[in-house]
Amino acid sequence: MTFQAFAGADTLIAESALQVVANVGPLTVIVAGDSDVLVLLVHHFHPHMVDVFMLSDKSVCNTAYSVVTPVHQISAGIGTVVASELPLIQAIQ
Repeated sequence: MTFQAFAGADTLIAESALQVVANVGPLTVIVAGDSDVLVLLVHHFHPHMVDVFMLSDKSVCNTAYSVVTPVHQISAGIGTVVASELPLIQAIQ
């Protein structure tokens, strides 16, 4: 499946990935390097979905390493009210 975004790719990435998540097996890893995508994944995640992880390649002090973030755990930890407001909270920062 391929999607193309001309603007606002972060939203398309998050929404498309979670659409795919609804139709796949017990584990999904989404590869993205942008924290905006993580915010949107947590914002749009629903408890009935399978476990979702975001894999991000970061470069700190010229040393590359991978970070795997459990979207489902963050969503459960902060609750639906905070998750629903995450894009607003990020925009205020």
